[in-house]
Amino acid sequence: FHRPAAVGICVVMLLLTGCAVPGEALPAPVTQSVLPPAATSNQEQEEVPPMDAENRIWNVKDFDAKGNGRDDDSAALQRAVNTVMRAGGGTVYFPEGTYRISSTLRITMEGDAPLTLMASPAGGVTVETMSDAEGPVLYVNHPYVTLESMAIRQNAPGDQPAVMLMSDHATLNNCSIYASGGNTAPLAKIYGSCNTLTATSWGYANTTPHIVEFTAREGIIAYGNVLEDSYFGGSHTKCVLVTSEDGSAVQEGLIIRRNVFLLPAVGQVEVQAGKQISINDNMLDAGNINILLVPGKAGINGIAITNNYCGASTGGLHVKSDNGGSLQDMTVSANYFWNPDCLLVDLDDCAGMRLTDNYFVKTNGTAMTLRNAKGAFLEGNIVISLGGEMDLSIRAVDDDTVIQNNSLGTVKVPEWSSRFKKLN
Repeated sequence: FHRPAAVGICVVMLLLTGCAVPGEALPAPVTQSVLPPAATSNQEQEEVPPMDAENRIWNVKDFDAKGNGRDDDSAALQRAVNTVMRAGGGTVYFPEGTYRISSTLRITMEGDAPLTLMASPAGGVTVETMSDAEGPVLYVNHPYVTLESMAIRQNAPGDQPAVMLMSDHATLNNCSIYASGGNTAPLAKIYGSCNTLTATSWGYANTTPHIVEFTAREGIIAYGNVLEDSYFGGSHTKCVLVTSEDGSAVQEGLIIRRNVFLLPAVGQVEVQAGKQISINDNMLDAGNINILLVPGKAGINGIAITNNYCGASTGGLHVKSDNGGSLQDMTVSANYFWNPDCLLVDLDDCAGMRLTDNYFVKTNGTAMTLRNAKGAFLEGNIVISLGGEMDLSIRAVDDDTVIQNNSLGTVKVPEWSSRFKKLN
């Protein structure tokens, strides 16, 4: 079993399609404690009829948007969005062009009328901020908003994401999100529930912030969000962060699947807090550490890491105690690791750990290092050693520890000779 073959399998796997997470409609999140961008002061003008009344499509050019890459289209785009929302929902159509804005495009009206921002099928549609703009490019606090086939560019420096989702059932499909140098915020900051980021490419000129941040805080339900079929590349050193803003509320049921990560990140996917998180069927390569779990105050309660390809220079999956939190119920199954120190769990407060059917190609260090394997279940793991020290190193076990049917070479495990060796 060779690495090129594994990469080929992962690429084919990533071409598969899937469906978004089903779920009941959730109440609109409470966001009084979150400071939104300032509203524009432009006055509404007379209503503009749709260019396609039957399909409820309005053209931004009918609202005097220029899309020439020079003029400020803030008022025109905001007016188009507000008109469609007041009309009960529909589609705002963007012909080919670059639409520059000096203030945030806000989608915040009450109700649940669906809204789609749709680019021309010919492509070439960019909405970007001017260099002196303040706030995100797009701020969404309204359910059922779809962004289709558009490029979003945050050109303003400072602590300003390109996209901020505060609501439920939003979709970013086939988009390109980018920020220029000097920005210290994630490209996208995701609250709310049942939001889907799919088939989107991400780029950042900075190396400090994470590219995508899924977060939670008290008063905002954060459930069932999805990041799928997307590409992360370049030289960025941080990528996807799953965290909690207040140390109590967490993202629940988040799915990160079928993405390609090709960048030297120290934690291409980093999880600090969450409940029932799934990281599956991804290709994570060229990283420093592929998946980094650093549980904080809110902890990580339930995480499944399955069917991923992990290739990195320092480690595949590392669990660290830097933030002082606990990890409960971690499943690591059917992954292919090609790393030094493939799997490292350097955490005492770790219960309910299952490591099954993983294939480790160890290039250096130790394939599996577990500080605490009390109650752990290890079965069906295979280690191929290309260098390094041991295949398995465990500091502590108990009566509930199970280690069986693994293919291992050199090990350092309490009670190995008397209890576990005959089972492997």
